[in-house]
Amino acid sequence: NTVHWYNKAKTAERDEDKLLYSWIAIESLLKTNNNVQEAIIPEHGRRNTLSIIQEICSGIMLHSKFYTYAFNYYSYIIRSTTHHDNYFDIPSDIIAKANLYRKERGKMIISQFFNNLQEIQSNVNSEILKYELDELDEFYSSVDKLKTYISEIKNDLLLIYRLRNLISHNATYSRTQTKLYGYKARVLCGNLIQAVRHHCQKFSISVDDALVRLHTDHLQFMANIEQRMKTFKDE
Repeated sequence: NTVHWYNKAKTAERDEDKLLYSWIAIESLLKTNNNVQEAIIPEHGRRNTLSIIQEICSGIMLHSKFYTYAFNYYSYIIRSTTHHDNYFDIPSDIIAKANLYRKERGKMIISQFFNNLQEIQSNVNSEILKYELDELDEFYSSVDKLKTYISEIKNDLLLIYRLRNLISHNATYSRTQTKLYGYKARVLCGNLIQAVRHHCQKFSISVDDALVRLHTDHLQFMANIEQRMKTFKDE
């Protein structure tokens, strides 16, 4: 049922339908039994479908960003250096130290990127990229930045939920917001399905058990986040 509605969201032409179908898919997967809900949010007073969705999806999105954000930028700069004639005019000594020129594919060692990040940032010819690399550096250096990202995902889900209600009741709503949050709803839904499916297959467990495990993994992740940031940058 969840995958059915997600596929409808992917093929829908109207932004309203993309948002509605994505939300239906998310709800159908996370409307689980009381025991699972209690394991995710012990406090009865703040336990509802929206809060469960916010708790699970924000954890999934943080994990996804944490392990892909730096690699995506590292890969982007390598491609720009190797295949686009050193597009950002990075000095040759920094290219060598950070291993930014690669004719053949191979394992990217993320510590080479972080160890030279300040020099890369200082020498690129793009103010936009400098700003983006500064944001990246702060993300992997500040626990508050990670917590802010979690809050942003939860706020996105709240807005999607409100838009869903407005659309469902034929009320007035912003078309511009619907376009943006219809896309965000589909991304959140896709990441949720992928994470649950991965846990079900990897550990041979049910969907309910996968949801509890995802939440437990997130709590453990945040409990040791400073060490995880250091370890990740040293890999």
